[in-house]
Amino acid sequence: MEDNLVHTMTVQWAFSHVHRLEQLELSNLDDNTPGDFLDVLIPSIPLDNLQKLVLGTVSLMSIPILMSAPHLLELRMMIEDKEIRRPTTPCPLDTISSLRSLVISTKNIDAAIIALEYLPRRNQLQAFIFDEYQSLSSASAHHLFNLIKSKCNPHTFSKLELKGGIAGWEQEEVDIDDYVDISALFSLSALTDVDIFLPATRVELTSEQATTIPSAWPRIENLVLNTTRGGPIRTSCPRIDHTHLTAILRGCPNLRVLGVCFDATLIREEQHNPSGNEGEEGVDWQCNLEKFDVGDSPILSPSRVAAFLTAHCPSLRKLDCCSSDYYGARQEFFTLYEERWKTVASQIGL
Repeated sequence: MEDNLVHTMTVQWAFSHVHRLEQLELSNLDDNTPGDFLDVLIPSIPLDNLQKLVLGTVSLMSIPILMSAPHLLELRMMIEDKEIRRPTTPCPLDTISSLRSLVISTKNIDAAIIALEYLPRRNQLQAFIFDEYQSLSSASAHHLFNLIKSKCNPHTFSKLELKGGIAGWEQEEVDIDDYVDISALFSLSALTDVDIFLPATRVELTSEQATTIPSAWPRIENLVLNTTRGGPIRTSCPRIDHTHLTAILRGCPNLRVLGVCFDATLIREEQHNPSGNEGEEGVDWQCNLEKFDVGDSPILSPSRVAAFLTAHCPSLRKLDCCSSDYYGARQEFFTLYEERWKTVASQIGL
């Protein structure tokens, strides 16, 4: 304890003699460091010129100070989750935030929500990245989406990355109808990068959402929804098929990376032409998709799917699917899908 006190006093003294500090990284000494170690230091940080701040574990009590830094552009922090206490300092009303990137890691979604509530409404935040080590429910995700919608400037906010953990949930406990609705994010028209992985929920597009994406996110470049690793075991077909996929590809010319599950079993041999099959023969459209992650999308005919992708995605360089090893007792069933998708990749030369 005495060593921690000496260290704290030394750092505070150093801060008092530093001028025009622009970048700072503070971490906890070790696992035995008191939980409020960094909280004690934060009030003494010279914030006037600070542009980048990377922190170890802090409590919510420090959030009002951090959010009020006048020139801070990038803030990365871990938020202590053992005792969630809302700061006594009220949310800033007239503050103008210069923050461009906010990265939060925690085991409790409530901590991240409270922290985001302290983001001044007058902001130009461009990126919000959130890592939660526990599982994240659909209700919490909806709460977070609505908060992002209300807090973030739709003309500047361009990147959203949410990564939920796999701790605290079991496949058998997942509600097969517990879908996450992403439509609250459609008002954020400047989005170019949306990467959501919440393994304890179902993040799948509806047909209406798929057809809305081109107009809602005209600049989208990276769109990945629960396909990068295993999620809940599929017990029904995805809610979109290849026709909805085509709507996304046609309407989003900047799209380079796509990760969505879709029903590939309905692709027929005559549906290979990217314009003619929709009655638009002679209409040129460009698809620049380079990477496609299909997750555990159901598939019957590799040859038909290969022809479809060849016609619609001429720039495709990588095709990924979920590993069947993840599915345990149902591994044999998903191994068939995995083998078929690998056949597709082989047939189109990937």
